[in-house]
Amino acid sequence: MEKMAEQASWIIPEELCWHINGVMIRIVEFPGRETEVEMGLKSPFDLLGLYRGVSLDHKSVAWTSAEMNIILV
Repeated sequence: MEKMAEQASWIIPEELCWHINGVMIRIVEFPGRETEVEMGLKSPFDLLGLYRGVSLDHKSVAWTSAEMNIILV
């Protein structure tokens, strides 16, 4: 799965790459129990990907955070 994700990252169009600059992509088999409860999932198969972090429309030039932006796939 990790190899597929790495290969897929090379075909992202250049004009879209800035959207994921500095975002870590982490491959996980299933969401954790806490995420299942938080999102009200009936099954761990209900969630195919999840972004954790601050969205671009809420960031500013002065934005700093100890939390890393991450996509769980």
